[in-house]
Amino acid sequence: MQRTLEVRCTCHDREMSDPYQVRIIFDADGIREATCSCPYDWSGWCKHIVAMLLTYIHAPETMEERPSLVVRWLEKARAAYQAAGREEEWRDYLEQLTRRHKRKYKLMGMLESLRR
Repeated sequence: MQRTLEVRCTCHDREMSDPYQVRIIFDADGIREATCSCPYDWSGWCKHIVAMLLTYIHAPETMEERPSLVVRWLEKARAAYQAAGREEEWRDYLEQLTRRHKRKYKLMGMLESLRR
């Protein structure tokens, strides 16, 4: 299984009304895919992709890591179980998810963080 890292950003520019969505996927060999929602259609990458890569390399602390929708949903579910005093059921549910998805390394990290 080849591991990948997906980085996304919203690029705001004074010259545009709607921000562009930039997405870059890295694998062991480097950049596997880079896309942007801007209308650039010449060869190579647009300035938004290049800006994101430069930021990722030179100022990674300025990039914010955001949990996925799955993580946010699971956090809400955990809070609901805990608020209802059903923490043992939550642990059982989390254990079932862990067993079912043990080969999905990204999900496993998320599930592990919910055990705390």
